Amino acid sequence: MVELKGNKIVFECEKCGVILRIDADTAPAKGRCPNCGHRIAIPSKQEAQKGRRNRR
Repeated sequence: MVELKGNKIVFECEKCGVILRIDADTAPAKGRCPNCGHRIAIPSKQEAQKGRRNRR
């Protein structure tokens, strides 16, 4: 799941499933899930608008 809500990209951690909300201006980027520490790829604004996530 990935979607754009206002200026936030909303997606879930692939490992633990926690819902993450990241400022769209930050994306695309890489980081760590604050819940489980899994390395995540923050989807781009374009990916969020399309509702899909490309693997990096």
